[in-house]
Amino acid sequence: MLFFNFSFNKPRKPEGKYKVTLNLNPCSMRCGIPSLTAEAMLYGIDLTKCRDVMIFVSKSRKILKLVWYDNKGPFMLTRVLRHGGYQRLLDRVNGNGTKELTYAELELYIDGDRIMVKPEAC
Repeated sequence: MLFFNFSFNKPRKPEGKYKVTLNLNPCSMRCGIPSLTAEAMLYGIDLTKCRDVMIFVSKSRKILKLVWYDNKGPFMLTRVLRHGGYQRLLDRVNGNGTKELTYAELELYIDGDRIMVKPEAC
């Protein structure tokens, strides 16, 4: 038997060379890297150029997948929340269905925290 032991709390900080984009449209979590990469291309984001990270969230808002490429190949991180759900964010009526995130917002979002307040709460 072969065992691997490693610690992985959060993805490595991409050292500022990646642009992180959250897909605001619910996505099928049955999709793998090729399908999610193709979906990112629909938004004009070519993940294979190693400059972008795309986040996909399930319709139930419980599952999140991050997909990005580095010089060695693709990488996908899947996170399932035990309690609560990922915040639902909205876009303008004429928007493209994506939102850019900072690394700090990415960390909060992956942990299931809120990154934006509702307009009626202001």
